[in-house]
Amino acid sequence: MKKTAPLLLALAICLWAADAWQTKPYTDWSDKDIQKIETNSPWSKQVPVSLGEGGGGSGKSGKGSRGGNTSEIDSTGNSVTGGGNPGRNTGVQDVGGGGIGGGAALTITVSWRTALPVRQAVAKEKYGAEAATSADAKKLMDEEQKVYAIMVSGLPGRSLRGGDKMKESLLQNTSLIVKGKDPIPASDVQIGGNEQRALILFMFPKTPLSVDDKDVEFSTKLGPIMVKQKFHLKDMVFNGKLDL
Repeated sequence: MKKTAPLLLALAICLWAADAWQTKPYTDWSDKDIQKIETNSPWSKQVPVSLGEGGGGSGKSGKGSRGGNTSEIDSTGNSVTGGGNPGRNTGVQDVGGGGIGGGAALTITVSWRTALPVRQAVAKEKYGAEAATSADAKKLMDEEQKVYAIMVSGLPGRSLRGGDKMKESLLQNTSLIVKGKDPIPASDVQIGGNEQRALILFMFPKTPLSVDDKDVEFSTKLGPIMVKQKFHLKDMVFNGKLDL
């Protein structure tokens, strides 16, 4: 009995320290669990950035109009049609000069929206107690993910004015970087949010990655703003497999 007690205590400590996605189904996640998964987990990181001193750049001239997609997105990373969800301003920013405040700093969030734990957090946040029975929540869980989708949130919306030129610049300056492999360039971008807080959803081809690749770095540049964040692939294993 004396030998068993320390083992039980150690097990209890491990369970207490384990994260929600490791210990309980998503339907039991609390608001605190959801916030952690969406901001401070293997799939989501908060990144401090400087807004620099220049204005919002229109970027280099492009080869075409890959950035011409004007779909709107909401905070879940879903496309919105017909002007968006009432009560939420999800409109794409108007074309125009983009001023970015000089010298300021802020924290943004970079999140893999196609990863199942993040989709589960979105479903629980959106549907609450009905997440386990909602047909829409089930669709969100079961839908095949044909690309990697990474959302950048927290930039001021005014920094993303510029229309197609801005989107083209984002596409040209955004990639996933894996040591020893060619960079994976963004294939599409959607912009949403409001004047105070922009939402940018980058899509990437679903290039095979494995835990043996160790790290994948998300890199983008918006005018004077550089965003780089590494993700450790071994930590992104969920239900026994790498989940991006």
